[in-house]
Amino acid sequence: MTSTNINVAKIDLIKADVKIRKATCGETNEIVEIHKRAFPNFFLTLLGSRFLTRLYLGFIGINHGIIFVAEIRGQIVGFLAGTTEPEIFFSALRKSQWLGFCLSASPALVANPIIVTKRLFYGLFFKGDRPKSLVDSALISSIAISPKSEAIGIGTALINAFENHARERCLTSIYLTTDSNNNDKVLNFYKKNGFYIESSFFQTNDRQMYRLIKTDI
Repeated sequence: MTSTNINVAKIDLIKADVKIRKATCGETNEIVEIHKRAFPNFFLTLLGSRFLTRLYLGFIGINHGIIFVAEIRGQIVGFLAGTTEPEIFFSALRKSQWLGFCLSASPALVANPIIVTKRLFYGLFFKGDRPKSLVDSALISSIAISPKSEAIGIGTALINAFENHARERCLTSIYLTTDSNNNDKVLNFYKKNGFYIESSFFQTNDRQMYRLIKTDI
């Protein structure tokens, strides 16, 4: 069944003339807009476009971070942001951008200071949430597809590109975190792409999450 789905995805990608490539700094506006459409009520989105722009510029410009984009006839329709060294990358991101992140999030801080301060503090000291038992692994931090392009296999193609990137750096697994509740569509997508649920945990706002892993990439 999985093989059939992958073959259909490949055929659809050829028909749609999709190109998967690394993002450039000049494409962050398009990446941010796709993020906002894909995650309209998520905390990072509520922090605003300036915050998201700084975040995704970090993935493009800081060592061990990367963004792959999916492009159809010159228009970006999806992206995947990740890192092959989560602890090193997020430490470097925090050191270089902490003040900019705080300033960018200031409107949200004024509107809801207690909740935003707590979650922003958690985010600034995020290290990747890698399980202690997992070594030689890369993190998918964010993946988003424009709604009109969701059914043609772009998500799978982006994951494949990131897998190849991780494999070239002698890594053997990929992991990510996602919501555990009311998230069946996303969970089924990852399961079809070879991920399994490794554990569950609660974030600081009592949001229950799953940690998913794909091994032997």
